[in-house]
Amino acid sequence: MRVLACSHEQQRRDGEQWHRAGENFEYKQDWGLPECNRLSFTYEFQHANDRVLMAYSFPYTLQELTHYIGKLTTTHPKMVRR
Repeated sequence: MRVLACSHEQQRRDGEQWHRAGENFEYKQDWGLPECNRLSFTYEFQHANDRVLMAYSFPYTLQELTHYIGKLTTTHPKMVRR
């Protein structure tokens, strides 16, 4: 699985938001700490002086979650209890 990246400069230029990025992924158990794993990868920055956010899964806001749950209550009322 690749991480997600969001470049502020790319978003400003063409509206692109979160996308899968990075190469040379390596997952390892970190023997120095109990029950910990380590993820390492390489990422090539596309723009100088850019701010790039990284995430393991697609981030979402509370507003997006509330909207999604609202849709579920109308499309699948037996699945959602309030």
